[in-house]
Amino acid sequence: MMGLLLRTSQTLWQSPLAINRFATGLVWLALLAGLAAVALWVAGQPAFALRSVQVVSLGPPIANLTKSDIRQAIEQAGHGTALTTPLHDLRAVLEDHAWVRQVSMRRVWPNRLLVWVEEHRPTAIWADGQLINSYGELFSAEADPDQVQERLGCQIPRLVGPVGSHWRVLERAIALQGTLASHRRVLTRLELTEQLSWKAVLDGGLLVELGRDQLPSSPLERLQGLLVRLESLEASLQSKSGMQKVALADLRYANGFAFRAVPASALPAGSQKRPGFKSRSCLPLDSLSHLEGPDGHGP
Repeated sequence: MMGLLLRTSQTLWQSPLAINRFATGLVWLALLAGLAAVALWVAGQPAFALRSVQVVSLGPPIANLTKSDIRQAIEQAGHGTALTTPLHDLRAVLEDHAWVRQVSMRRVWPNRLLVWVEEHRPTAIWADGQLINSYGELFSAEADPDQVQERLGCQIPRLVGPVGSHWRVLERAIALQGTLASHRRVLTRLELTEQLSWKAVLDGGLLVELGRDQLPSSPLERLQGLLVRLESLEASLQSKSGMQKVALADLRYANGFAFRAVPASALPAGSQKRPGFKSRSCLPLDSLSHLEGPDGHGP
């Protein structure tokens, strides 16, 4: 091995062309190293110290990511100027925030960072306490649901179902709310039981047994049939027997429905519309079918 190196070095020294190429390479390496050193020196100068971070929302106004969160993220990602702050690390830290869905950013010459943030917008609460955003994604955030819906100005329904069924239950909740909205009603709870039967609770505490999807008519048709008759039904009950509210409606029939009515005072505690109740639902207006579902093939 040593002999091969000696022969190679002798060959190089005996070739002026090889010597010139070797020298030229050394000059270029030295030049590049010098330029890199100068660039690092310039980037670290006080003139390029990070002066401001402009945060732009990719949706509704940012409500949960604070200036303190951004300051801590910059410190955690590593100190540096606007030119040397590691954007990849900073983005990763910001995306770890419970309310942040995605982040993108770029440097703005000479000393600013521009950060685009999309926060999770909660639309429902899943059975395990996690929130569901407008993309049908589960996320965990320590928040009081009442405070969240007060800030959003809408009603957040509670969804219940077998493990892994949150996308399906959310899709059904959106469809039901579309029917309810035309009658100025709001869905407050939807459950898919282990027997794959649907149960819904409307504002005012009305429990609606929707049954399985295999029934001759669709749940939306049966719900529509109830809603168009409900107001006149309750008015008739009140005038005849003092019953004021339908507490349960069983829609698992091919024609018509069964119901149970009680005085309003007999409804479960908390079922009445409280002062903080929101007549508008937090559920999206459109179906999630245009989004990619948990299995990568739509909901």
